[in-house]
Amino acid sequence: MRTTYTNRNIDGIQYISQRDNSESQSGWVELYNNIRSTYKAQTASLNYALSRNRGNEYSWKAELNVNYTKQDDEYLMPNSVQNAENLSLGLGGKKNFVLGNSLNRRLLIDVHVAYNNNLGGEYVYGGSHADYPTVTELQQGLTNYYTCDYYRIGGSITYSQQVRENRRMNLFAKVVFDRVNTSDYDYDGRTHLSISLGCNF
Repeated sequence: MRTTYTNRNIDGIQYISQRDNSESQSGWVELYNNIRSTYKAQTASLNYALSRNRGNEYSWKAELNVNYTKQDDEYLMPNSVQNAENLSLGLGGKKNFVLGNSLNRRLLIDVHVAYNNNLGGEYVYGGSHADYPTVTELQQGLTNYYTCDYYRIGGSITYSQQVRENRRMNLFAKVVFDRVNTSDYDYDGRTHLSISLGCNF
């Protein structure tokens, strides 16, 4: 079992400086500074895994993942806020099949599912030019993305084998499928499919 927690706080500071070319002090002199924006983020995660070993490898593995994220960004004057809070749960499993001991031939199947529950969030812009695309499309679109409920299902199949006996070089072929689906904000689902071939040595 593994748990993690992070808490990040960043201030956006405005500096006003003036060039001083006098003989006693040549360079930039800071006249004034103040905090104009704050950026806060908290993340917490829990990962629990069970596996059954088979020699130097595992036969199967099961995982449970719980993730919590909270983002709270604020521009102080004129006041604007952008925040989001999410809780997600994921389950996954892997099975490592032995296809043959010669050339160490293996078939690894990985299946995972996850659900993200949005707990809240908003974007409130208090500055000028509120009708600009950077406000109505870029930043609002980003907030919509972070405040969606969605589910994800996917998996992969990987075949691998040694190039020759008594050599550590392995060839592999891998197919990965991933589907993310949501109906929030008129979004459509997204499907990802990839095929890769490679060599580990």
